Amino acid sequence: VSATMTDLVKVMFELKSLFDKYAGKDGDPSSLSKPELAQLLQIDSTKDEVSTKDGTIFHQESQLMDKFFSDLDSDKDGVVNFQEFVVLVATLCTLMLTNTYFQSGNC
Repeated sequence: VSATMTDLVKVMFELKSLFDKYAGKDGDPSSLSKPELAQLLQIDSTKDEVSTKDGTIFHQESQLMDKFFSDLDSDKDGVVNFQEFVVLVATLCTLMLTNTYFQSGNC
């Protein structure tokens, strides 16, 4: 990365580097599988059994991750490519900028 690059270009390279760090562990280096995305987001996608007071067990976190991944996978090919990943990052940035918790410097 050149010393004369703009800050935006540097961030773009860092974003691609982050994607590349997690992509391909399951095979294809041009995409993120569900476990790779969970690892990148530091979500335990295997922790899915939740017991209720009446003893019912359901798969909450796993179901949420499945829904999240499905929504993120816009072309429905079963993986998240770099373009889909960038949409995720842009959405998270927007949420952070509009959330008073982050605006107040609590993070």
